[in-house]
Amino acid sequence: MQKITLAPHLRSLAKRIVAIALPLVFPGVANGAPGAVAIPTRAPLAYNLNMVHNNPGEAPFHTRYSDPAFLHAQGFNGYIPRVFMPCSITFDNFDPTIMPKGSKIREQTEAYAKVIDEDLSKAKAAGIPMYPFTDLLVVPQTLQEKYGKEMAAENDKDYVGGEHASAVLGGSKLRANILRPRTQEIVKAQLDGIFTRFPDLDGLTVRFGETYLFEFPEYAGGSPIADAEGQIRLLQLLREEVCVKRNKKIFFRTWDFENSRNPDFYLKVTNAVEPHPNLIFSIKNVAHDFLRMQAFHPCLGIGNHQQIVEISSNPAGIGGKNCHPYYIGKGVIDGWEETARLKHEGPYANLRDMLKCPHFAGIWTWARGDGWEGPYTPNEMWVDINEFVFSGFAKTPWLSEEELFNAAVRKRCGIDGDNLRKMRELCLLSTDAMVRGECSMVT
Repeated sequence: MQKITLAPHLRSLAKRIVAIALPLVFPGVANGAPGAVAIPTRAPLAYNLNMVHNNPGEAPFHTRYSDPAFLHAQGFNGYIPRVFMPCSITFDNFDPTIMPKGSKIREQTEAYAKVIDEDLSKAKAAGIPMYPFTDLLVVPQTLQEKYGKEMAAENDKDYVGGEHASAVLGGSKLRANILRPRTQEIVKAQLDGIFTRFPDLDGLTVRFGETYLFEFPEYAGGSPIADAEGQIRLLQLLREEVCVKRNKKIFFRTWDFENSRNPDFYLKVTNAVEPHPNLIFSIKNVAHDFLRMQAFHPCLGIGNHQQIVEISSNPAGIGGKNCHPYYIGKGVIDGWEETARLKHEGPYANLRDMLKCPHFAGIWTWARGDGWEGPYTPNEMWVDINEFVFSGFAKTPWLSEEELFNAAVRKRCGIDGDNLRKMRELCLLSTDAMVRGECSMVT
């Protein structure tokens, strides 16, 4: 019988087809050669989201990642601009006296709403959903002065309307509690005002934490939740008002959960809320700020709700803010070299591990804006490489990290062969240098 010999490039292609197809047909078979990372079978992730976080009090970033058309062209399927949605509505549906016609604050509000209209129109034209990253609860100080005491916790003896606090910068502190009927009424009116004013809006990315009101000093803000009971009530309200009633999406960021790194607390809250296809929880890949020497977040992969993993492609502080190479793709996807020595409490250790979780729904990357004061370089090559790797992972999670890296560098830099090998060596050296130099914790 005649022996059939395939040309080298066809042999390579055949091996790749088998490597992809075999585990799809036989899920128990791992990809790769002995010792390689086993890649769990998984379809593309549902959400591949991107955000530019324009740092409050600073000039906005001039970046392609603020352009919905660019994001869509790179394969992202969700656009998350940093927007103060409560500052774009008049609250007429709650109390018409809060923002009288002809008043300065109403003119500012209507002008800001038109800016959001333009951004939303660009997203619609590009064919990419828009989920603004916004604070709850932020209200005009005129509303605070009139209803503030009815919004505060009943046992809040220290309540002072308009009090400034370190957690609210640029505006006034709002001491509100979601368990009070008046606060719930205002949150419902706020949500109704947002989706009535912007009917084409696809949903919201809800955040809590420090409230920055530098651009809106006439407003007061703060978190309306103080404990598990408050978290549960707010989630139930958001689920009913947005996910069910309006069929819009809520990406609920857990960063300001009390004990947000505590799996027991996370389960106590989320298990009390019925899952919904439009309700997705966003959790950082680490249980801290976006830093090295942190274990994978212990709340990732637990509970019954969909989860997306939040990642900074432009790490602040020790990450260099795009001023020098810092490649994080290998560490986030397959684990850092220091991972083994870190105490880890969750069921998964990295993104690759998370592919085994049926509730793993996607990735949300910060392209720019993690940290203040710069320096901010206009050339975004190092950010691009990280972004393209993570976007590639969301679209083709069956590929190895090295394959994702090579595709990203070919796309961004137009290099191959020996130059591609040298670029990978450089990027992996930056990964090592960061933990040995800036962190100084691995020798």
